[in-house]
Amino acid sequence: AAESTGCCTRARRAQGGRKAARGVGWAAMCTARGCALAATTVRAAVATFAQRSGMPVARAATLITPLITVSSLGHPFIVISDGGFVDGVPGIAAGAGGGGGAAHGGTAARAEIATAARVFVQSLHGQHGRARGDGAAAPAPTRATRRTTGASVLADFEGEMPGWGGELRCAQFMLSTAVAGVTRNPRAPRTTVPGLLLDLGTGPGVELCRRVMEEAALAKLIWGADGDLISLRHQAGLGAMRPRRVIDVQLGYSNTQRRLGMASMLGRVPGSRLSGLPSKNIKSNYAPRRHNRRCLSYPMSPALACYAMDDLHRIEAILLSQKPFPNGNFQKAKSATRKVIASIETPAGALRRTERLVPQNFHRMSEEDQAVTAVRVARGIKHVERVFGSDARLDNALRTRLADVLHRVAPAIAPSVIISDDLSFAPDISDSE
Repeated sequence: AAESTGCCTRARRAQGGRKAARGVGWAAMCTARGCALAATTVRAAVATFAQRSGMPVARAATLITPLITVSSLGHPFIVISDGGFVDGVPGIAAGAGGGGGAAHGGTAARAEIATAARVFVQSLHGQHGRARGDGAAAPAPTRATRRTTGASVLADFEGEMPGWGGELRCAQFMLSTAVAGVTRNPRAPRTTVPGLLLDLGTGPGVELCRRVMEEAALAKLIWGADGDLISLRHQAGLGAMRPRRVIDVQLGYSNTQRRLGMASMLGRVPGSRLSGLPSKNIKSNYAPRRHNRRCLSYPMSPALACYAMDDLHRIEAILLSQKPFPNGNFQKAKSATRKVIASIETPAGALRRTERLVPQNFHRMSEEDQAVTAVRVARGIKHVERVFGSDARLDNALRTRLADVLHRVAPAIAPSVIISDDLSFAPDISDSE
C-alpha cells in the first residue's frame, strides 16, 4: 500500500504541469496504470458519495469517478468546477472547458452532479435521510449535540491575498474527528469520507461553499481564518456569505496580534504525524502582485492542487498532536473567532486590519516587497471604501486614517499600476500579448 501511494504521488508530480488525458481525473489515471490502492480509493470514494448523496452507485461511478483527485496521503477529493480549474480534471458538464465527454453530457448531468453534491454536503452533519434508506431526515441537532458532535470539517482556501482587496478562488473541505465541539480527540481515526475541492469562480462551487460555511450544525476548523472570512463575506461574486460556527484553530496556539504561521507550528509536530506529506516550506513568486497581477494561474497544476489538499492533512496533524492553550481545548479560539467575525462588519475593524498590512519596517523592505505590500494595501483601502462608503460609521476620522495609510505606501506603487474600482486584476503578460 505504501508503495502504491508513492506510485500515485510520484506519477502526479512527475507529470507536473503537463496535461493529463482529457476528461480523466488523476486518481482515475493512476487506476488505469494499474495502481491497486488508487483503484480501491476511487471505488470507496464513489461508494461513499453514492451512499451519502442518494445517487445510484453505477451512476456515481460514471459521473463522479473522473472528478476525483487524491492528496499526497491518498485521500480522495471530488473536484467541483465548470472546467479549467485543475489540470486533467474535467468540469461537471461538457462544453464548459473540462472536456468531460459523453458521461458529462450537457446541463442535465451538471444539474444532477450539483444536486447530489448538495445532498452530500448536507450529509456531513447527519441530515441525509435518503442515504439512510428510510426516506426520513435525521432530527435537527440541538445546541447540546452541536457542542459534542464527533465530527468537524477542516477548511482552507487559496487565492490572491485573502482579505480586504483580495480574492478567493479555491475552497477545500475535509471531514475530521480530530476535534469534537471544542475538545481535542488525539486518538481520532482518519476519516475515509471524500473531501471537496471547489472552484469559487463557478456557481456550483460557490453554492456548495456557502452550504458548508453557513451551516450552524457543522463546525468549521480553519488555520488563519481572518482573511478568508473577510473575502467570503465581502468579495464580489461570492454572495456575501455569513460563516457560522467557525473556529480559527490558529488562535488556540497564538493570538490575533501575533499569529503563529503553519510552517512554524509544523516544526513542533512529530515526524510520524507528517509522514507522506511534502514540506510546507516552498518558495512562492509574489512579484506579479507588484503590477496588480495574480500569482496563481488556472488551471492549477496537479502539484498545486495537491498542495492545497495537503494543507488540510497538515492542520489535522497539528490538532492531533498539539494541545491548545490555556486549557487544552479550543474555547478561547472559538471566542476569539467570534470577535474576528464581528470586526468584519465594521469600518473600524476593517481599518485596523488594513493598518496591520503595513509592517513597522516597511521602509527597510526590499523595493519589490514594498511594491507588493503597497498594491495590497491600496486594493484593501479601495475595497473598504466600496463596502462601507455609504455607511455613516465610516466617518471623517476613519477616512483620514485610511488616507494616511495609503499616503505611507503610495510612493512604492509604480505609476503604470491602475487599481480599478471593481478590484479586477491586470491581465497576465501572456494574456495581454
